[in-house]
Amino acid sequence: MARLKYIWKRLFDMNYGEMFKRINAISAKSKMSRMAIFFDMVSCAKKYGAGYMDYDVLEFWNKTPEERATYLTREINTNYVRQLNEKEDWHYLDNKSEFNARYAKYVNRDWIAPLKGNEGSVIEWLQSHDEMIAKPESLCSGQGILKINVKEYREKGQEKELYQYLLDNNINLLEEVVGQAKEMNDIYPGCVNTIRVVTVIDHQGE
Repeated sequence: MARLKYIWKRLFDMNYGEMFKRINAISAKSKMSRMAIFFDMVSCAKKYGAGYMDYDVLEFWNKTPEERATYLTREINTNYVRQLNEKEDWHYLDNKSEFNARYAKYVNRDWIAPLKGNEGSVIEWLQSHDEMIAKPESLCSGQGILKINVKEYREKGQEKELYQYLLDNNINLLEEVVGQAKEMNDIYPGCVNTIRVVTVIDHQGE
């Protein structure tokens, strides 16, 4: 029943325009027909819990069934979150600002939230950063995230215009740009190449 509810929620929340945009892009690079990709996406959603973002980013279109089964897809990850955390704590993992506030000592980068109604503090924060990562609060998989050259706005005296731009784009969290070691940057310089570790604490606190 829980899985059925999850699937129904995903069907209603899905951005179908973005899904078909991704299907077109995958078709162009894989030479598969759009129809074949669509039905394969549906199959992967049912069998592996993979959404269209998983299907594209993890290149499921180019993977064997055995390889597909090794990936931590969105649905599987959500199931772990639900099973290993108390229900009253789930919102910390869905809301980026709340997460940063709750786990501030582990975040290890400068950030500010909320933006709305906080113009003075936000503009002051912008004065000390040449670049920033601007994030919507509750989207995932990189959706809506912007990397902004703050220095350009500051040199033109357009901090207030930048602040309004962020509000207009539903941005509610700003973070400093994280640097990474050269070896990690060589993998792909366009993002932080993260390694995610899951900690499971048993009933004895171990």
